[in-house]
Amino acid sequence: MNKSGWILSAILIVVIIYLQECKHCAVQVKPTIDTIITTDTVTKKIVIEKPTPYKVEVPITLPKEIDTVFVLNDYYSKYYYTHTIKDSDLTLTINDTISQNKVQGIGIDYTLYRTQTLITNTDVYKPKSKLFIGIQGIGGSTYLGVAPSLFIQTKKDHVYGIGYDVINRNFMASLYFKIKLKK
Repeated sequence: MNKSGWILSAILIVVIIYLQECKHCAVQVKPTIDTIITTDTVTKKIVIEKPTPYKVEVPITLPKEIDTVFVLNDYYSKYYYTHTIKDSDLTLTINDTISQNKVQGIGIDYTLYRTQTLITNTDVYKPKSKLFIGIQGIGGSTYLGVAPSLFIQTKKDHVYGIGYDVINRNFMASLYFKIKLKK
């Protein structure tokens, strides 16, 4: 076979291998996490000192008959009130104590919900073939060669190469396969 036949055969083999590599190339997905969803709660109790009234209203007319025992029991009784306000970020509870027609104490409890959001971006990309050009040095104790080479890395990360030793006038072909090592 003459020189042009070898060149044509080598190019044909590279094209056939490359076309076989292009079939069934899977889309590769690379997820990246930007933010994490967490809910952190902060609970706190606040005690407020007994307030002083800023306005007092006295009824104008009094009933004709007054039950003194009932009035005194009502006056010295303690009334406890609870008000709860809820939101997606906050739960607020107000506790009031009333006795002797005055506010005896106010307590405020709140729970604050801090929320972070998880955003996952998924990068989808199709692998691409890559073409490399370079030079190889070949040698031994009695042999020396220099070969310009052409390599192609396929979508499946296989590498095929051809080269021509210009000193010794030889063709070279090479195949490389990726080795996956465990971490």
